[in-house]
Formats: sequence, C-alpha cells, structure tokens
Amino acid sequence: MRSLRQSIKKIIFLTVVLLPLIFAFSFIFSVILNVKKIQKNDYDKIYTCLNDYLKKDKCEVGLAQKDGYFYLDYHYLLENGLYKPAGKGVGFKNDHPGKLVYFFGSSEFAFKPPFFKGDFPFVTKVLYDQLNSYLPKGAQLINFSMNALDTFDIEKIAKSAVALKKPDLLIYYDVGASDFEGAYFSCIKNNFKVISPFIKNLSRLIIFKSPPKMGKANQAADWFMRAYVDPNALRLLQWANIIKIPWEPFTAYNQLIMSYYKNNVMRIVQLAKEKDIPLIIVAGVSNLESPTFGIYSMSDAFYDKGMHQKDYSKRVLLLQQAKDTEIFTGELCTKSPIYEFLASLEVENVYVFDAYSKLKSDKVKLGYNLFYDYGHMRPELHKIIADYIFTYIKEKDILK
Repeated sequence: MRSLRQSIKKIIFLTVVLLPLIFAFSFIFSVILNVKKIQKNDYDKIYTCLNDYLKKDKCEVGLAQKDGYFYLDYHYLLENGLYKPAGKGVGFKNDHPGKLVYFFGSSEFAFKPPFFKGDFPFVTKVLYDQLNSYLPKGAQLINFSMNALDTFDIEKIAKSAVALKKPDLLIYYDVGASDFEGAYFSCIKNNFKVISPFIKNLSRLIIFKSPPKMGKANQAADWFMRAYVDPNALRLLQWANIIKIPWEPFTAYNQLIMSYYKNNVMRIVQLAKEKDIPLIIVAGVSNLESPTFGIYSMSDAFYDKGMHQKDYSKRVLLLQQAKDTEIFTGELCTKSPIYEFLASLEVENVYVFDAYSKLKSDKVKLGYNLFYDYGHMRPELHKIIADYIFTYIKEKDILK
C-alpha cells in the first residue's frame, strides 16, 4: 500500500512538476536557438535563393475540351511552395452565339467562404449577368481563377486558353500579392521562424505520423503559425530590441520580384497584342486594415499611425506604406510599385482600369467592412468591382 502511494506521488510529480519544466525549458531553448539563427541570417544567400526560385519553371498547364467543358490541368512543380490546386473544370459551349470572355485571377474569385449559404456573388457571376443583359446575343464568361495563382501561372493559363479558343475579351484582375507571397514563402519567411519549429517538433513527437485526413488541418495549422504566431513573436522581439532586422536587403528582394512580375505581365500583354484580343487589366485592392508585420520601426509604425488617422487620404497613404514595407504578414498585400507599373502601361488594345484609385476617389473604407481577411472580398465589394468593370466596358465600347 505504501509503495503504491509512493508510485502515485512520483507520477503526480512527473506529470505536474517535471513535465511542464521540461516543456518550458525545451520551448525557451528552441526560441533562443531560433533567435540566434535569425541574428546570423545571410541576406545575400536569401537573395540567391529568391533569384533561383524566380528563374524556375513553377508549373505545367494543360487545357482540353471534354463533354462541353474546358478542363484546366494544373501541376505545381515546386515541392515546398504555396498550397495550390491540381486543376478545375469550367463550363463552356462551342455553339454559343454571343461574346466569349476569359477572366483570370487568384483565390479572390475561387474562394467561397464555407459559412456563406447559397451562390456567392463573385465579380465573375455578377459581371456575367450584366453582360448578358447588355449584349444582344449574350456572353459566356469563363473564370480561370484558382487559389494562389501568380503571374507565372496566369501567363501560362492564358496562353493555353487562347490557343484552345480565341475569346473576344481577356480580363485579368491583378493585385500582384501572390507573386510576392510565393517568393517570400519559398525563400524569406523560413529564415525568420521563432516559435513554429518547436510546435512542429512537438506535434511530431505526439503524433508520429499524420493520418491522410489531417492534410487540410496541417495546412491550416501551418498557415496560422506563419500568419500569427511567428509574426507576433518577431514583433515582440523587435520591440524588446533583441532582434534587429535591416530593411535594405528587402528593398533589393522586392525589386527583384518586381522585375519578374513585370516580365510576366508584359508576356500576357504581348499575347493579347499578337492575337488581337482586347485585354482589360484591373488593378485590384487588398484589405488596408489587416494587421501588418515587418520591421517594427517601419511597417508597424505606419500601420499604427494609419489606423489612428482620421483624415481619409492620409489614412490610406499610411496604411499603404505599411503594406509596402511588410515582410512577415500571413499573406502579403498589393504594393505601390505594382500600381505604378500598371498605370504606366500604354499599349494599343490594352486597357488598365485602376479599381484601387477609383475606390479611393469614392472614399470607400477599405477594411474588414469589405474583406474577410487580407484579400478575400465580401459580397458588397464583389458587386462594386463588377459594376466598375461593366461600366468601363460600356464606356470604352470594348465588346462592340
């Protein structure tokens, strides 16, 4: 009986005292180790990684007609890149007498909130209804949007789609965020992990092998750690002056990403020009009020000042400066150089509609009132953007 009590006491001691101490020690040791790694980051090596990533062929695209459908067969070639789908089917009728419109975008036009009941009023759906009420013979609008598509993907998809059947109009909704997020995810953010390595190692210890059904749960957990856990840890460490992160290397990184982004957009423009297809590039918008993570003295400072600013123009300017300097945010938002580049495009039969400037001129609040998260729009904004594009098509008489 006495030995049983002693055994119970040992178990209680191990469970209540020793295991938490081991856990705390392991956690602190892991954080210290990761902080030291961040302090020793080789920024030139990161640049080389970025350059290699941007040079790589990132996807293979196949497009075929079967049973009245286009089927987009998409294969992402990088093992450690963003989560992307394998393909999608899209409705198509060969004998439709009306206009044929191709629409290209990212997850903003492919992601339906799981809690939304009924048909979600995507820009593409609203615009489809508007075109069919406006054009005498109606229109088909084929939506090629998929999750996390960047300009590398869209250029290939557009080329395949046009080769299969020439449309009357191409519409490309662009925020450029996937180009930056894909590059940052693949080469930069992995070098600034503070807490997530410990959590992953702990989960491997507890769960030796994840069941197949845990795939989506693992993706969600990974996203949560890179969107909230590590960025907040980095903010705290910078505030405490434990870590200092220089901005200069990131200026070079952003310029490199922009150079490839420009080349990809110009390939899409050249495709439209060669095939004599009108192209509308819509300069899109992100949630300016979503939390920003970067260098504490820069992006965080811009964000805090912007959120407390009452004047609309000054508020938008500060919040955009926060987006321009963000590094560790879960999903990077549109940066000013993208808008500046798109605004500079002057090519015959290519129309650039700056939805962002239009929203600002209308003094629309670009926050969680119109977004679910960083860039996925609520129904109200989908309808606003669709109205903008439809009005623009009519004013410019593009589908004449």
